[in-house]
Amino acid sequence: LYRWQRKMIVSRSEIDKFPVVIIGPPRSGSNVVCRHIATDLNLPWFNDITYVDKSEFVKFSEFIQTSDQYVVKFHAMDLLDYPELLIDKINNNQSYNIKIVRKNKVEQLASVYLAEIRKTYTYDRLNLDMYADEIIKIEKMRLARCLNRMHKNYLELENLKVSFDKVVIYEDYIYDSGSVLTPKPKNYDDLLNLITQDTRNI
Repeated sequence: LYRWQRKMIVSRSEIDKFPVVIIGPPRSGSNVVCRHIATDLNLPWFNDITYVDKSEFVKFSEFIQTSDQYVVKFHAMDLLDYPELLIDKINNNQSYNIKIVRKNKVEQLASVYLAEIRKTYTYDRLNLDMYADEIIKIEKMRLARCLNRMHKNYLELENLKVSFDKVVIYEDYIYDSGSVLTPKPKNYDDLLNLITQDTRNI
């Protein structure tokens, strides 16, 4: 799908305050949602800025001193790592807050596990061939740690004292042709089966 074929998540007419803040757990599609909203609204966007070079965080902190016209995305557990100016806007309902979640927690956990095994959270369409014949090692203890981390992220998200203006469900969102979903290894079904058998209440 191209931009004009994809329904906008939010239109500028819906938004009565800025910045647009997106909060979600890992592997919820929040990166793509952030990019799409920023593109649709023609705004600069900042994605998990606490994980990038420190100079980029400084630039972000300086930028928000003079403008609230931007889109920012982060995980709930990282909220307190952001500038106080942004935190105050969020807590005082002065930003347009979007929560993003997934219905299918089994596939989400599989995506978290794959990201940890591969040590990457982003993919380029040009390097997808390297995963075509991949068979990953499935380790129960490592999977358990990923599940624990995912639980903590969801718990932190649900416990936020934040008023959300919109909730986006991963499975209901239409990703366009520029989006690269997590490539699946050849033994992906084995991973899903183990998650289904060995985990409860995810």
